[in-house]
Amino acid sequence: MRVRARRSSWTAASAARLPGPTLRSEATASPPPALWARYAEHEQALADLPTADRLAALKAVVRALVQAAMSGRAPESEPVLSRGSFRVMVRVAAVEREMGGVTLQALAGKTGVEVLRRLDHLRGLLLDLFC
Repeated sequence: MRVRARRSSWTAASAARLPGPTLRSEATASPPPALWARYAEHEQALADLPTADRLAALKAVVRALVQAAMSGRAPESEPVLSRGSFRVMVRVAAVEREMGGVTLQALAGKTGVEVLRRLDHLRGLLLDLFC
């Protein structure tokens, strides 16, 4: 008796999938240098002396960096809940969580290693948004 190999709908669907549109235009492949310099300046100021004013300034720059990263992610024909968009939103949520941690530590008056560790992690998350 001969057994016929059954094609799974799983493999058929993946074989029929075409590559999706690119999410990144060449113009936004890296963070804007002026905005990144402002971030570094505010990051250093907050690390030196964490105050509410310096924290608010850093939050404004982080918000501008996230908006700059998201402005280049307008897909041409991609569905709203695609995997690429979900990954981007997970990264944005991670930036928001880390900024909350920086806020808690800065308002608690912690200086030194704790704040620098959080700021370094935040910088890495922001860079991930531009990849």
